[in-house]
Amino acid sequence: MKSKRWMQCVAMVLIIGLLAVGCGTTDGGEKKEEGKTEKKDSYKIAIVPNSLNDPYMIILSNAAKARCDELGMEGVVQSTSSGSLTDVAGQTELIENIIANGTYDGVVVAAMSMDGINISVKACQDAGLPVVMMDNNADQDALEADGYKRVPFVGTDNYSAAVATGEWIKENYPEGTKIAKINGEEGNDNGNKRKQGIDDGLDGWCEIVAEQSTDWSVDEGYIAAQNILMANPDVKVFWNACDAIGIGCVRALEEAGVLDQIDVIGFDGTVDGLELVKNGDEIANTAQAPDVAGKKAIDVLIETIEGKDPEMVTDSGFEIITKEKADETIKKLQDYL
Repeated sequence: MKSKRWMQCVAMVLIIGLLAVGCGTTDGGEKKEEGKTEKKDSYKIAIVPNSLNDPYMIILSNAAKARCDELGMEGVVQSTSSGSLTDVAGQTELIENIIANGTYDGVVVAAMSMDGINISVKACQDAGLPVVMMDNNADQDALEADGYKRVPFVGTDNYSAAVATGEWIKENYPEGTKIAKINGEEGNDNGNKRKQGIDDGLDGWCEIVAEQSTDWSVDEGYIAAQNILMANPDVKVFWNACDAIGIGCVRALEEAGVLDQIDVIGFDGTVDGLELVKNGDEIANTAQAPDVAGKKAIDVLIETIEGKDPEMVTDSGFEIITKEKADETIKKLQDYL
């Protein structure tokens, strides 16, 4: 009898021990698992553009917020206090605060720099907070090399869009046309892809008489266009890497009294940029779809939060807009301003 009772006691101890192991957790510095959130009726989502001073980012963020509203989610748009497109430290601090807040279920973010955003993506993964990149990507290869997961990206294929623009120029201008390029920030991933894409699309068809990098702003677009025009008065086309640069370029050419003699091509497809096309100040604009990208980023994030397997790259598309279609495209975007 004693032997039987002893065996029963041992069995109970073993069962309790196994249950304790099964319910226990480890805190040896390992990253928390992402995408394991129990499905809920609503999520709180941080929407982080790289600036709210940029018209494209405003549409992107507002479209993401609108998608949250449609789905009954809480979307909170947050940006750096500086508003600068190059305030990498500010964006890093902002995402640190989102993590520390502890109430968010996920983040969609447009990076300022690939290196800078990788710090934030790693911090989110360490905290178990799902992330989706929108418009500007992270350095996915570096993340993987450092032992972290690749994260989904939603946005324009900037290289392909720029190649298509170069091909459009080839179709519409004679060989040897003198063209100037006003690029974005040196080292920026999207800027690099646009810069390379336009060159590959042109494929030597035009004579590139000058090119200059900027910080993506109206002011630097204005100054760059002035400088290029002064040194190259026979230039026939200006290609601009974003709409803010294009607006500055148009102002410079208008002040010089040559806007009717030189064609301007923009890139982004914001309402401000498309208004230039509608009014005849730009001949064309390579329009991204910030409304589509913002909404799709939220859909992909929710899939990620719920542990599904979303596409790692979602192309939100582009279209080269000329005067005939400018007004129609403007009306579609105005809902997000």
